[in-house]
Parts: sequence; C-alpha cells; structure tokens
Amino acid sequence: MKVSTFEDMDDRSPLGDYLQTHIDRHHRGSRTAFTNLALDPETGNRLVAQWVIDLIRGRVSRTPEQWRLRALAKAMGSSGDVGEETERYRHHLTAIRRLVAAHWLGLEHPPARTDASVAEFAVPPHLPEAERRLVIRWAEMMARDLDRS
Repeated sequence: MKVSTFEDMDDRSPLGDYLQTHIDRHHRGSRTAFTNLALDPETGNRLVAQWVIDLIRGRVSRTPEQWRLRALAKAMGSSGDVGEETERYRHHLTAIRRLVAAHWLGLEHPPARTDASVAEFAVPPHLPEAERRLVIRWAEMMARDLDRS
C-alpha cells in the first residue's frame, strides 16, 4: 500500500483526504487505477487522472460538476457485486456531496458517513440552535440506551 507523502498534500481538504485514503486502501495508492473506474453512470463521462490528482491536492478552485461527483462515487463503489456496488455508490456519493458542501460552500465540515449506524432526521427549520443540539443529545442518549438493552 502506498503512503501519501508530504509533497502529495499541498492544500488538502477533507474531500482530498477521503479520496486519498480510499485510493491507498483499495487501489494500492494508484490514482490511475482509481480513475480508470471513474465513469459517471448517468452521462458516461470519464474523469482524467490529473483532475483527480488536482482535487486530492486541493488545486480545484471551483465546485465540481455533479457528473464528476457521480464518477468519483462510482469508482469508490466498484466491487463487481452489483447489489453491494449500488449501495456503496450511494454511500460514497452522499459522503462526497457532504464534503463538497463543507469545502466549497463553507458549511461546517460534516463527518463522512462510514457505516450504517448513522441515522438522519429532519427537525423544524425554526428550531433555535440550542434546541437542535438538545434534540441531537436526546437522540444520542436514546441510541446508547437501546444499545445497552
């Protein structure tokens, strides 16, 4: 497995870290091997290796188009098993979109969802921030209580 070097890091973002970690784990550090799988399932557009390298290094200055996000998710979800591949594709696409929102829209960095133990739910939009945090604490307490039973 290839380990990223300091020279690879430049101005890395959480999205760049997410991609590089995946590439190191599943493609032996080969960005080219990863990019060969990066085909948008909707348009058929294919990513080029240099764009992926620039994205990882934090050198992409504008928000990537949706087809590029889908192509990244497709490459990350590729496994050969169609059922698993579809679920992994959706998982990675959601994580990538969150990281893009955090980086390019300046939203607080949401954690990348890496397992199925995360639940998301809507709260009333008028709820003050302090009450939103209270709802989150309640949900976490309930989850801990359920885990003990």
